[in-house]
Amino acid sequence: MSEPQRLMGSSLSHQLYLLLRDDILRGRLAPEAQLPAEKALAEQHHVSRITVRKALERLEADNLVRRVHGSGTFIEPQARPARLVGRLEGFMEQSDWLTRNTDVELLLIETIEPPPAVAEAMRLDAGERVQRSIRLRRYRRKPCLLLETFVPDWLAALYSTADLESGSLQVAVRRAGIELGAVDYTVSAAPADPRLAEALGVPVATALISMVWTFRDTQDRIIEYQYAHARPDVYVLHTSLRPPHQGAP
Repeated sequence: MSEPQRLMGSSLSHQLYLLLRDDILRGRLAPEAQLPAEKALAEQHHVSRITVRKALERLEADNLVRRVHGSGTFIEPQARPARLVGRLEGFMEQSDWLTRNTDVELLLIETIEPPPAVAEAMRLDAGERVQRSIRLRRYRRKPCLLLETFVPDWLAALYSTADLESGSLQVAVRRAGIELGAVDYTVSAAPADPRLAEALGVPVATALISMVWTFRDTQDRIIEYQYAHARPDVYVLHTSLRPPHQGAP
């Protein structure tokens, strides 16, 4: 929080708690990693040490961090989610529907060294760079979906910034001759931190649909890693599960 503002119904300690919680759950802070000391966190976020202490106490109560006297605060490993199996065609239909029915705004695009958790998830070698983009999708002019996407540098060279500004990354990848082979995603609920609240036009701490997507091509290369946050009043994720022999209606 470079310039923290006290939002109605949300204290600075609660806002800091939401920011750190989001970083932990999205893998920006790796399991067993040590957080900066209270003084360093206070200076980084321009808040008091008491505010930092209250935020850390909440994280500890949620079993997200472990505070060791005399050593520091460490990130606790998170539970592995259950997995469901579905059809790739269903995702493609959803992706194409979003492209046709929502408007997209490209908020950021840059080439960076990925965060450690992203590099590990994408199976990248040391020194490999990625394209990071942040896009906001609107449905009927209302913000509905915020996407933070990481793409390998070699793949980003195959499409243009205009492809991200005017349509779907999946469409751009297909045009580049890359065939989608598998999609894995995890869905959970997360309260909106100040950054997400501002982008999606909701109050801080509003419950959002939080997703992590991993896309692989037919050669099992990870071609896209994505964090997505959605307003539940606008965006709903529906999955149908059937025996393998039973077709879709």
